[in-house]
Amino acid sequence: MGFLNRLFGGKPTFEDRVWFTRELKFADLRRKVALDRSDDVIDCLMVYHFPDTGDRLRSELDELDLDYQQLSRPGSEMLENFPTRIGSTIALLDSNEIPEEVKRGREKGGRSTPTAQRVCHVHLAEHFPIPYRDDHVLNLSAFLPSKSQFFCYVGLDEPWFDSSFGGTTRSLLEQLGMPDDEPLVHSMIASALRRSQEQLAEKQRGIEYQARSSEVWMERNVDGYLRT
Repeated sequence: MGFLNRLFGGKPTFEDRVWFTRELKFADLRRKVALDRSDDVIDCLMVYHFPDTGDRLRSELDELDLDYQQLSRPGSEMLENFPTRIGSTIALLDSNEIPEEVKRGREKGGRSTPTAQRVCHVHLAEHFPIPYRDDHVLNLSAFLPSKSQFFCYVGLDEPWFDSSFGGTTRSLLEQLGMPDDEPLVHSMIASALRRSQEQLAEKQRGIEYQARSSEVWMERNVDGYLRT
């Protein structure tokens, strides 16, 4: 068994926090990050997939008057004392900047003693429409303290989700009386989100075109998608 399997009993997963809208999910993300910074044993890493989301996160952090650093390449240098770099302030990471060692699922032989008792919360601001970029984020667990947790924030009005089953799901939740002031969090929801990503991957065109936003990515890469 590999290092992650020995330590976790399998790969870590996201706690998906599903809201009716993107605005509600960003409000939840702000609250969670602010709570992290009030706890001196929790390090905070915020990850995003699309540049427009990165712009939004930087604007939110500036508004909250929270210090942050933007992590960037080159490669393996990012992984040296990775938890220590995160712990100095809020760390912001574009998933495109994740080193190739992590993307390939390379395992680290151990974690440094000074950070062993700390916890890192990884806040993914959005799912990527297809699964592989989310998997790159989860692979960061091999370079973080063992009790680190991964959260992902989802709005039912996001284009990748809404195109699959968001409208139906939203109507059902409204009928069931889902409140606006708390997220939907359940392993069944996480499984459904993953299936939705896998279904979109089957509709993906041959060459992946990059984009600044999830909406534009869907238009360029998914057969049959029309922006509403």
